[in-house]
Amino acid sequence: GGAGAPPAAADLPLPPFREDLRLSEAAPGTGGEPAWVIQDTVINRFYRIGWLEFECLLRWGQSPRTISTQISEQTALKPDPEQVLDFRQFLEQHNLLRPGAQAVERMAARSEGNPLLTWRGWLHHYLFFRIPLLRPQRLLGRITRHLAWVFHPFTAMLVLALSLLGLVLVAHQWDTFKTAVADAFSTEGLVGFAVALALSKTLHELGHALVATRLGLKVAHMGVAFVVLWPVLYTDTGEAWKLRSARQRLAIASAGIVTELTLAGLATLGWALCEPGAFRDALFYLATTNWILSLALNASP
Repeated sequence: GGAGAPPAAADLPLPPFREDLRLSEAAPGTGGEPAWVIQDTVINRFYRIGWLEFECLLRWGQSPRTISTQISEQTALKPDPEQVLDFRQFLEQHNLLRPGAQAVERMAARSEGNPLLTWRGWLHHYLFFRIPLLRPQRLLGRITRHLAWVFHPFTAMLVLALSLLGLVLVAHQWDTFKTAVADAFSTEGLVGFAVALALSKTLHELGHALVATRLGLKVAHMGVAFVVLWPVLYTDTGEAWKLRSARQRLAIASAGIVTELTLAGLATLGWALCEPGAFRDALFYLATTNWILSLALNASP
């Protein structure tokens, strides 16, 4: 440009990061490439970045042209200024940079009006929204300390053995079990299934939360999410991104199903051993709900 022309965006210093963000190393990608996670501590959201973005962060505050030149000289990467600018745009879109005057104006413009008045905003809020109800971290810490025995391998083997015993005993009482299934299709039975489903789903989410807490993660909140206006419980285990071990992340993800299977197996054994009555009926609802409905829902893609 001519004299007095404004400098190009590639030559302007990049705006600083928000001071409350956290950067931690994440598990490598499928090809072994390194990865990191930026944590927005305000909303407990995580953003996975790669090697190039990490190198940009190490040199942040300089101009994109300077950053790209330094990365090309000091690493095997050969980025151009446009790639650095693209990363800046990504950070701005997710409000990870300290907002300047122009950024504040853009956020004000976006916040004008009710987003539910636009069809896109209404559709987004209709399809999915969450209502946090609890901040359970302190309580989870106490519960986890008292339930350390639950995570012992012997406990898992004992539960498996008792569950198999329950299935064998039910097989010997199959006619009685079939009669109980037929009797369950009534108003009282539907109420029993509903209560059993609510209990199993609550314990399902508690399983996620306890395993995450045991692995040293913070469960920011628990609550109710609405998926196409259908309520489901949820647990914020977003900090699982911090774990480098795929096995540990899998443990958190599978904790809910394991909890339901445990409940199903023990309820099955209890039903087989109990005398007819209200308590046996309650165990029947728990067993059938967790074996059939819960597993079908969790196994669904």
